[in-house]
Amino acid sequence: MNAFAPEAIPAPDRPTLRNLPAEQNVLGSLLYLNDRLDDFAGLLEPESFSEPFHQRLYAVAVGMVRAGVRADPTTVIEKLKTDPALIEFGGLRYLADLVDKAAPHAAQAHAGVIADLATRRALVGAATAAACDAGDPDRDGQSLIADLETQLAEIASLGATDEWLDAGALVANAVANAKARDGAIRYTWGIDDLDNETGGLNAGESVVVAGRPGMMKTGVAVRIALANAARGLGTSLISLEMSADPIGLRMACATAHDRADPTFSGKPGPDGNPWYLSAAKGTLTPVQWEKLNAAQAVISRLPLLVDVRAGLTVARIEAAVRRAHRKWKRQGIKPGPVIVDHLGIVRPDKDRKGAKHAEVADVSRALAEMAKRLKVPVVALCQLNRGVEGRDDKRPTLSDLRQAGEIEEDARAVVMLYRPAYYLRPPLDPSSEGPAERAEREAKLSKAQGRLSLLLEKNSHGPTGCVDAWCSPETSAVGNLIPGGRN
Repeated sequence: MNAFAPEAIPAPDRPTLRNLPAEQNVLGSLLYLNDRLDDFAGLLEPESFSEPFHQRLYAVAVGMVRAGVRADPTTVIEKLKTDPALIEFGGLRYLADLVDKAAPHAAQAHAGVIADLATRRALVGAATAAACDAGDPDRDGQSLIADLETQLAEIASLGATDEWLDAGALVANAVANAKARDGAIRYTWGIDDLDNETGGLNAGESVVVAGRPGMMKTGVAVRIALANAARGLGTSLISLEMSADPIGLRMACATAHDRADPTFSGKPGPDGNPWYLSAAKGTLTPVQWEKLNAAQAVISRLPLLVDVRAGLTVARIEAAVRRAHRKWKRQGIKPGPVIVDHLGIVRPDKDRKGAKHAEVADVSRALAEMAKRLKVPVVALCQLNRGVEGRDDKRPTLSDLRQAGEIEEDARAVVMLYRPAYYLRPPLDPSSEGPAERAEREAKLSKAQGRLSLLLEKNSHGPTGCVDAWCSPETSAVGNLIPGGRN
């Protein structure tokens, strides 16, 4: 146990991936010069040491130094005198030898060796656990892959950076990045006015787009996806609610939509815009089918991937997105937003015994954390509760978010969707509406037709308010209120 070689970094014991002399030198250097802790505090945790006694010794010494108490063999042994391994290692003599034979000038390099070996041991542990779990008949292969990829991402971050950032350098970098933008929107909402109010979507942040059924949530999701992919950003659309054909047809119809095409008696002409319902029924005209073919050609050139698997957890979503990012990186494509449709049906990673509030809170927080890890925006669609339907004013508020207030807390922005024309439809019983009431409703409907209000109820980067956009529910198309714009 007393073999030291502090000047050189000896080769590790390959089967166990440990380097006791390196651990001894780091510990001895710390006990000799407490201020050496600053050299490796960001690299090492107690678990970084392979020897359990060294783990406990390091934890005690670090705790004393951070508490402003001198840590040396005499003071440390008082904290460890009940440790059964102390006598086995030689007691005070072992601690004194650590100090006598320490080479503080090599401690930082040795700390790097210890951290690297800890990473390797973690890799072995993750691989071994994955190999054992692979034999469990109750686990499916894709969930095992997702768990392993999440573990690998966590291992990759071990000791990668210091926990503290210099405030002056942080501000200088933030100012330089803001200046370099020069007003440009890196990640877009797909709606110019909403970009102006928020500065666009931001890397590392999650936002929520919420609405009742029929409010164009999926249309907005498709708009965000297509707009960012059109800018050359690798965009991921996770469609847990819709299967492949419905989401594919909606994307095609939205892309094919031409706002200059007229409608006749509320329906498109034979050569007009292909409506989703007609496309799903297979009753489009030859010209309309050709428009969808042209839309497909446009979409096929975009770096846009869609995942329609059911029952995904956030871990599996993140694993899939990481694979997409690696693919795009090889092609020289920068990653863009991740859009999740929708938050309420993402399967929680933890079993909450049916407690829906806790499940939604877990998913909300996990998506926010995923955004930080992936360093891209995450847009989560969310269903609102039925409280809106019982009010005269149908415009939603933050209190209408279903299940959990954590959704509001975790998101950097919350956009509520409100389509007034939806609430101006004819009543199921025409006789319940008099001529004057019908005339008033139809006048309001004429003004509201094609309008989509985006209520910015939370905005961490600016004011709240309302932005109006244009929409076509029949084609799932959403766009700027005034045609044109950046997107």
